[in-house]
Amino acid sequence: MLDKEFVYKVLRVHEWDELQETGKFWGSNDDKRDGYIHLSKQDQINGVVDRYFSNESIIYILAYKASRFSENHLKWEHSISIDDYFPHLYKVPLTIADLDNVKKIVRATT
Repeated sequence: MLDKEFVYKVLRVHEWDELQETGKFWGSNDDKRDGYIHLSKQDQINGVVDRYFSNESIIYILAYKASRFSENHLKWEHSISIDDYFPHLYKVPLTIADLDNVKKIVRATT
């Protein structure tokens, strides 16, 4: 069974700044290319950070209650390359108003 209580988004500094300035985040360049905002379950965050954010010395991990999004917008889709289900957010932005928690991570880059 999928733990669907919270979904998480990892942001780079400039993406976090965008969310703070506008109150909305419509996605990274990769999200826009794919047509949805890539999210993660809690147990997927470390792998996502290792694969896609290894060159970032500062990242922000945002937590949203999955129940904030309708089933029409939040879809759990299978990733063949990782053999797991990931949450994807379609047609709506992440908002600062709906944000449940944010954690700033400062780390050494590889």
